[in-house]
Amino acid sequence: MNDRKVGNIGQGDFIKLCADAGLSCGTSQGDDYAGWDFFVDFPLTQIKNALLDEDERAIECKVQVKSSDNTNKSVQVKLSNLKRFCDSTLPCFFFIAEYNGKINPDNIYLIHTDEALIFKILKRLRENQASENLPLNRITMNITYSASDEIKDFSGKALKEKIESYVKDGMNIYVKRK
Repeated sequence: MNDRKVGNIGQGDFIKLCADAGLSCGTSQGDDYAGWDFFVDFPLTQIKNALLDEDERAIECKVQVKSSDNTNKSVQVKLSNLKRFCDSTLPCFFFIAEYNGKINPDNIYLIHTDEALIFKILKRLRENQASENLPLNRITMNITYSASDEIKDFSGKALKEKIESYVKDGMNIYVKRK
C-alpha cells in the first residue's frame, strides 16, 4: 500500500508558486465544501489619481488544486463545487499537477472556468434537475484539460502570468462579463 499523499504535495507546490510570485494565498482551512482550496490575491497596483480613474481592483481568484500520479488529462469534480465556481463573479481555476510518482510535477496546468466550461456545467445541472435530481455533492463531472491549459514553466511568474491572461481587461470588466 502506498501512503503517498499526492494531494498535499500539489497544494504545497501551489503555495510555493504563489509565494514565488508575491501573491497572497489563503486556504479554505480543511474542508473544501465551498469548492475552492485557495483564495489568491494579487498585489494592489498603484494608480495615480485612483479615485478619478475608477480604481482598478487587484485580481482576486479562487483555485481548487487537483494533483495526481496519472496523466489522463481529466479530473473528477463534484457538481456542487462546479456550481459554486459558476455562481462566483470571481475568476475560478483548477490548478492541476501531474507527478507520475515523483516529488516534482512533470506538468502543471491551469483550467479557467470560462464561458464554455460554465455552459457544460449548467447543462449537467439541468440534466440532473430534469431526471434523477440527486444531491449535487453526489454527482461528479469530468473536467478535461489540454496543452493549451499548460503552464510551461514551474515558476510563480508563469502561474501569475497565466492567471493574468484570463483577466487581461481587469477585474472590473471580468466581473461584469461573468
